[in-house]
Amino acid sequence: MEETENKSTLDALAEIARLTNRKVFVSEAPYPGTTINPVVLHKRTVYMPDTKNDRCFLAGFSDPKSFDKNNMFFGVFFTVPYSESSTFEIRKKDTLDRMNPFLASKTHKIESGNFNSAAVIKGNDERLMNRILVNGQTQQLIIDALSLEGYWFAGLNAVNLSFVPDMQQHSCFGIYTRQTWITNRERIEELFSLAAGLSKQMND
Repeated sequence: MEETENKSTLDALAEIARLTNRKVFVSEAPYPGTTINPVVLHKRTVYMPDTKNDRCFLAGFSDPKSFDKNNMFFGVFFTVPYSESSTFEIRKKDTLDRMNPFLASKTHKIESGNFNSAAVIKGNDERLMNRILVNGQTQQLIIDALSLEGYWFAGLNAVNLSFVPDMQQHSCFGIYTRQTWITNRERIEELFSLAAGLSKQMND
């Protein structure tokens, strides 16, 4: 995102928070410009706790100088009672996945042909993945999340949320994208709704 886009994005998120009676917390840390490149880039984070579900929160991260795959992400997350060392990520299955059997052999499968045909699962805790994903309602909510416009993921402990207050000692599951920050109010409410549904399944 360009700097002007970042500023308008933060303003839009602040307005959404105001309209939905939520608080929003933003941090900005500048990277000094140079003679060759005088543009000052910023590392930015945003955090918006949900007022309807105290487990759920919106979080966004952007670090334009990082080369990590998570140098930008945006989504809605919630705490879960699982080990912080367990991690997995689910994405929508694409044409390349269907055409390349070698890729299929590197992914996890659950006992649901419909879910396996729609999603790709990778992680380090097969027992936990099976335990979480055996639930049909959980499967459908994740498929609904992956079907949102854009390129979305669902995952456990897949991004670094240490900038969110009190999350350093918690595992979190989330629905997120690495493409852009979202400023559409309806889409944000849809994310909160999906996250609340998943939180109910995983925490009850």
